Amino acid sequence: MLGKPRRPIECGKVRVVFHARKGIANVPVQRINTPRGTVAVSTPVATAFDLVGYEAQIGGLDAVATILVELAEKLEPEKLAALAPTVPLPWAQRLGYLLGRIDEAPRAEALKEYVRARAPDAVALLPSARADDYPRDRDWKLIVNAEVEAET
Repeated sequence: MLGKPRRPIECGKVRVVFHARKGIANVPVQRINTPRGTVAVSTPVATAFDLVGYEAQIGGLDAVATILVELAEKLEPEKLAALAPTVPLPWAQRLGYLLGRIDEAPRAEALKEYVRARAPDAVALLPSARADDYPRDRDWKLIVNAEVEAET
């Protein structure tokens, strides 16, 4: 993720595709030491929101749910709610719903209160698919227009 667009780079068989995001400087990061120096990596909470926000680029909601299974133990409820105002509201709705689907609903309770207070309308769980005639999740104000299965 970068603050402005950049072309992909290739290094041998590895291709890196960059995604531009507004406000990237405000995303919380943690420093990780590597043999070549330190690298800034988004925190687990910031990563969880990004996974939901960029689901199409990482392989869909099933892939997001699978990664969230591994990441969930590092997601602190208070930090989820604190970071929610910095991302689009539908990201918070979708993340909370997915945490419930992977049996981590208690981690999303503070986030649920944030969504309930701010979400005026239901949004589609899968933004790229039709949202007509699908059931709604009242807790997250979502139109559940996709089945989500995490690989375990």
